[in-house]
Amino acid sequence: MNYLTLAVNLKNLAISQYTNYNFNSFAKIGDTHIGFNEDGVYELDNAQDDDGTDIDAFGELIRSDWGISNQKRIRKVYVGCESDGTIQLITSTDENTAETYDLTPALSSSEQGSGKLNGKRSQKGRYWKPKVANTLGCDFSVDSIHVVPTILGSKPMGS
Repeated sequence: MNYLTLAVNLKNLAISQYTNYNFNSFAKIGDTHIGFNEDGVYELDNAQDDDGTDIDAFGELIRSDWGISNQKRIRKVYVGCESDGTIQLITSTDENTAETYDLTPALSSSEQGSGKLNGKRSQKGRYWKPKVANTLGCDFSVDSIHVVPTILGSKPMGS
């Protein structure tokens, strides 16, 4: 059976989505988050895996042309992040191309840092959609994604 759980951050109204999160109710007791289901009560804060399976996580931004109607390539991407492992930046375009970049934060600990990625000439498009995902269940957070595009001379039809 598949499960879908939605959580709303009441400070900024950001929505998080969890799949296969098999709980029917939640509580926060002190600083501890608890999940309940028909099998029992579970502490959620300290889970490093899901019963031995890595926990996959990702964040995906909306598709955008960044206010520039021309076709673009990515020259560089600067990512402000922290992670205890390697994370991936996946870029997809309206031209149905996708590229995956591995990023290991510059700092070896889980402290805030930044990373730089070089774009690939094989990918171009007007609209871009970045996605950040973990690998091997690593814990991560992303504060910023700054893209430096190369603007191409051709505009798409109908612009």
